[in-house]
Amino acid sequence: MKMNSKNNNDIKIHTDQGGLIFTILLNGVLFYYVNRLNELKDCECAKDWRKDYLYYYTMAVIGVSVVLLIGNGKINQNVLMPIAMLRLVGGLVAFYCIFTYMRELRDNCPCAIEDKKNKNLNEFFNIYTGFVIVLMLISVAFMISMLFQKK
Repeated sequence: MKMNSKNNNDIKIHTDQGGLIFTILLNGVLFYYVNRLNELKDCECAKDWRKDYLYYYTMAVIGVSVVLLIGNGKINQNVLMPIAMLRLVGGLVAFYCIFTYMRELRDNCPCAIEDKKNKNLNEFFNIYTGFVIVLMLISVAFMISMLFQKK
């Protein structure tokens, strides 16, 4: 979602179809992985609140993204603003969950990654979170350099 503003009283949220499709695909893969972890009945170390959070978060994000994709800009802006704020906060919590939980599974829970598909999915999300962190650090460094740039 992009926010454009002509003035402070006129905030309009635009939904980017490519971004929504990427969101649906990424959260679909995460939902698939979490479901695979839910099927591991004898793996006590995989049971965690972060897995449960990711399960419900991915379902909600996929649902909202599909509605936004189908709505194609015809959804009331007063509805989109709270959704955008909830996705921001929920997304930050989800990122924390992915970052910490996936590493914990990799390092301390062999039964969760003994299956090759689970191991590959776990590694994908470890690489993904590392990539996002590097992008955020580059963005912050760029913003700081712009702040100190002489005019």
